[in-house]
Amino acid sequence: ADGFIKYDKAPFDGVAQAGEVLLVKLTINNSDFGQYILLEDPKASGMEVVSSNPEEELGSNFDDAEENLPYWWRTWWTHKSDKDTHMAFFMTLLDKGKHEIYYLVRPEMPGNYLIRPTTITGMYSNVISGSTESSRIEVKE
Repeated sequence: ADGFIKYDKAPFDGVAQAGEVLLVKLTINNSDFGQYILLEDPKASGMEVVSSNPEEELGSNFDDAEENLPYWWRTWWTHKSDKDTHMAFFMTLLDKGKHEIYYLVRPEMPGNYLIRPTTITGMYSNVISGSTESSRIEVKE
């Protein structure tokens, strides 16, 4: 009744319905300070980004920040880019600690798909680097 769409956050079991909206949550646990960092999160085939700013568009605050600031003032990453094959997030500075990024996707084609590993690297040095394991998604009709 407040005019916003509400989504339930729940662990993903690897199965989705075509057309269903999914929240992608990326967590970075950084043990040191870094500069000029690139995070690339591959998309499965047939996956479309619905929103790369879900907090702004849905009126929700996924990170429970107490500031009453617009979403774009509370982001800690510098720039994002929605490519055909992946989402890319660029960080000028990456402080030590835990950081989270959210975006919404919608699988559009039924099938079984491989999702390549998410990677994080320094753009000008290899001081910071890491990756996840690959995963799979089954999209049902």
